[in-house]
Order: sequence, then C-alpha cells, then structure tokens
Amino acid sequence: MKRVNKLILTGFVASTLMSGAAFADNDSAAAASAAISLNDAVAKALQATPGTAVGVDFSTEKGQNVWEVEIIAADQTSHEVQIDAANGSVVKNAVDNEQDDEDEGDKDDDGDKK
Repeated sequence: MKRVNKLILTGFVASTLMSGAAFADNDSAAAASAAISLNDAVAKALQATPGTAVGVDFSTEKGQNVWEVEIIAADQTSHEVQIDAANGSVVKNAVDNEQDDEDEGDKDDDGDKK
C-alpha cells in the first residue's frame, strides 16, 4: 500500500511540475521571472536532500526570493529546502518540525502548556 501511495504522490508531483502549474501562488510574477525555474529548484533541492518533493512555494525571505521545497526523505522525515531563485544555491536545508510549531500554539500567555 505504501508503494502505491508513493507512486501516486510521485506521479502527481511530477505531472504538476511538468505542466508548469506551480504551487507558487504567493508572488506569481516574481516566480515567473526568477532566474531559477521551479523545475530547476526542485532538482537542486532533491540533490541536497534525496526523497520525494511534495510541495513547492515561492516566497521572499529577508528580502531574498526563494523557492521553498518540501521533501519527504526515505526515513519519512519532512524537510524544508530553500533554493535561492536568483542563483540556485541552497539557502536553508532543515528538518521541518511542523508538530513543534503546532505545539507552540498550545501554550498559555505565560508560556506554559495548556
């Protein structure tokens, strides 16, 4: 079952990326004019962190346009890899701790767990 889900997900990501339909809705004009294309950004992110690309977004981080690629690695950890949209360099490569971020919201005003 896992293999079927992975194949379906891989097929979806590949067809989405190949069709040119970007997940990048934050700033589509900047994304369209970026020196590094969505496909190139995904390829560079997968070189930095092998796995399956499951999401791509375009954003501006600290004044720098970046492609944010979410990758699920072979060990099932989620990674966020940011690729500089101007030169293709890896700006950030980190395990995505979304659960930790959600847990932060479960604290009261004093910072204590609810």
